[in-house]
Amino acid sequence: IVKGRPVMALQAGTTLTIFLPGFTGENRADVALTSRGRDYEASWVGVAEGLRTLRCSTAAEVPGANPCSEPTLTLDEVLNYRNISTYSATAVLTIKLLAAFPAGELLWLEVPASLGIALPSDGIRVNQPSLRLQSNTPNGPMVTPISFESAPGVYIIGEFSYFTFDLTHSRAFSLAGRSTNMTMRIETIMTLSTMDEITVTLPGFTSARDSITVECTPAAPFNARASWSAATH
Repeated sequence: IVKGRPVMALQAGTTLTIFLPGFTGENRADVALTSRGRDYEASWVGVAEGLRTLRCSTAAEVPGANPCSEPTLTLDEVLNYRNISTYSATAVLTIKLLAAFPAGELLWLEVPASLGIALPSDGIRVNQPSLRLQSNTPNGPMVTPISFESAPGVYIIGEFSYFTFDLTHSRAFSLAGRSTNMTMRIETIMTLSTMDEITVTLPGFTSARDSITVECTPAAPFNARASWSAATH
């Protein structure tokens, strides 16, 4: 959902360009949308990668090469071109207004999941500044994209903002091959739900037991039993 109150009236045909770096999805064009009784057209460019030449080769430099006016490149030509660069454009969602929109009213754009836009695999920070908006309305275009005033954070499921692992809290020395106490302190970014599990991988560690008693603080939300897998450690 994208929402805001335009200071100036938006004319029919105005496009709102929303830059969404890291978002993915197959390109779509001119998809009809209706949000709160108003009709729009949405276009999405989530795949825009390729090769672009900074300087093309001539036939004399690379025999049989495509002329400079021909953008198509073969692998052999890529290896022989003197200057070439890769580029990846930022994913862009374009919303076209099919009717004028008055100044001061709440503009509410709801883009459905059916458009196929996927969130970044590494999440989004709260109020991430790279999420930006640009408009081409003739009576007051925003030539320079601006960041959204507020945007939610979307974190990777199960990600921790804080995690420590301690073997030195007891007075006894920890010796290789010996049993030991372990203390783990964690802080989750997202709320844990009923039946969620926290898995700690301990390569090289062993245990003769399949079930281990643990002490949790606070104790109420957690099951005080832990299981040990000899196969995965």
